Amino acid sequence: RQMQQKCLLKLTNADLPIQKVGLGGRIPVISCNYQSEDGDCEVDITIANFHGVRKTQFIRDWAAHDENLRRTILLAKYWAKRRKIVGQTKGLLGGYSFSLMVIFYYARKLPMDMRLGAMLQDFFRFYASEFDWEGEMILFPEISLDPQVLKGKSSQKSGTTMFFPKP
Repeated sequence: RQMQQKCLLKLTNADLPIQKVGLGGRIPVISCNYQSEDGDCEVDITIANFHGVRKTQFIRDWAAHDENLRRTILLAKYWAKRRKIVGQTKGLLGGYSFSLMVIFYYARKLPMDMRLGAMLQDFFRFYASEFDWEGEMILFPEISLDPQVLKGKSSQKSGTTMFFPKP
């Protein structure tokens, strides 16, 4: 962890548009605001954060399955950010947690032919009225993108948690 902090401290001397430096957390991070032709983009820089790479790949794999799923993830995170109800440093759910919530909803409901607006509305309705906050949990011990699993032909439900075994 000290090596991560030292590397990130060296980056603070670089010509980067740094917004925030967080060296005291579990994963030291520098947040920057990258400006491109397409607009501003917030970027977090970490060193040797292999778990973060794995989490990103997990989201990317699921989002590649359905464009509306990818867009619903982005919209849910945007909604949470605009309402200032996201941020692990504040004791709130992080952006990754909101992504997992969308993926869990998607895996449970399989809204393949739903339009984006209807899917986002159904996502909020699902967590507002169907999801049992006291008795359910979102758990992805092993996930498969096997089309048979996504069609519900080989998924297994265990209690109120959905498990998707690897093929």
